Amino acid sequence: MVISPFYTQQVLKAYNLQLSIGSRTSKGQTNSPASRDVITISPESRNKSMAATISQEIVNNLAENSPRNETADEAMSQLNQTYGQLFEVEENTGGGLAFRTVSEKEGEPPRSLSKEENEKIKQKLVDITQTIVYRNLSKGGI
Repeated sequence: MVISPFYTQQVLKAYNLQLSIGSRTSKGQTNSPASRDVITISPESRNKSMAATISQEIVNNLAENSPRNETADEAMSQLNQTYGQLFEVEENTGGGLAFRTVSEKEGEPPRSLSKEENEKIKQKLVDITQTIVYRNLSKGGI
C-alpha cells in the first residue's frame, strides 16, 4: 500500500489544526474555585460512616485477642443477651471470626459454630457495635 504525499500533508494539516484548537481552549480555562465541585456531608452521614469504620475495626480487634475497650465489652454483652448464651471469639484460619458457645455447665467444652452461624452472628455483632459507636459519636462520647 502506498500513501501519497497529498494524504500525508492532509493528515498533518488536520493534526496541526486540532493541536491549535486544543491549545486555544485550554488557555481559556481557569482553575477558579467557583468551578470546582463541592461535596458537603451531613454530620449524621459522617457519623454513620465513621461508626461503620470504627465498628469494623473493633470487631477485627476482637479476633486478634487485643485488649477490649468498653465498646467491645458492651457489644459482646449485648450479643450474649440477644442469643441467650455466652460466646467466645477467636480468629479462624481464613482470617475471619470464629465464634464458640460456652456452656454454663462446668466441664462441658465450648461448641464451635457452623460457617453460616458464624456469619450470622458476626453480622449481628457488627450491627450491635455500629449502634453503640454511632450512639457514642452522636453524644460526643468518642
